[in-house]
Amino acid sequence: MLFGKPRKKEDYYLQQAILGEREGFEYLVATYRNLAYYTRA
Repeated sequence: MLFGKPRKKEDYYLQQAILGEREGFEYLVATYRNLAYYTRA
């Protein structure tokens, strides 16, 4: 692991990211769009 001890929460989110790669990508795109929108406004 990156930080020595494995962290349950991070491991869970990492698993979810790997299992639902497409959903994760769509979430990232949506987040990026929100950030771009708020920084522009």
